Amino acid sequence: QLLSLSKTQPEAMHTSQFTQLDLVAIVKKTMQVLFALADLKTIDLGFEGSSDTEAIIMGNEEKLYDLIHNLIDNAIKYTPYLGKVNISVESKNNKICLIVEDTGKGIPKEDQPNVFKRFYRGDNVTQSGEEAGAGIGLAIVKEIANMHDATIEIDSRNEKSGTRFYAYFDAVVPK
Repeated sequence: QLLSLSKTQPEAMHTSQFTQLDLVAIVKKTMQVLFALADLKTIDLGFEGSSDTEAIIMGNEEKLYDLIHNLIDNAIKYTPYLGKVNISVESKNNKICLIVEDTGKGIPKEDQPNVFKRFYRGDNVTQSGEEAGAGIGLAIVKEIANMHDATIEIDSRNEKSGTRFYAYFDAVVPK
């Protein structure tokens, strides 16, 4: 992950390396890789939405794969056995929104402003007994989002209702 983080630095990527991509296709490709991990915990990993939905954005496929992989991997990691992780992609007002939602323990309000900082791990992570990472996965997500002029939001109302991450990208509008 440290190598991935170093590759997300501003000098490591230029928008000239961006192409038109279908975000739904990248999500489905990423989910295929993570189904086995979800199965180990009997987690229902699903995509909500139409199979033929296209969500065209400008971006770097490898970086977007890393962003999506980190969000889904975290959702699986912090969701209990028999839980659910749902991914959806919505289009609205010239924005494409990626939503990763889990039924895990949630992120306390006081930790939410810090989760995108490098090496930050909240108390509920370090005390959870789960195999905690190095605290750079969400830092990678934030750097890649910034690289794509995307915004990331968290919705985690309490420590028992799970968490939703939203990533908003500019849609490519057909001419």
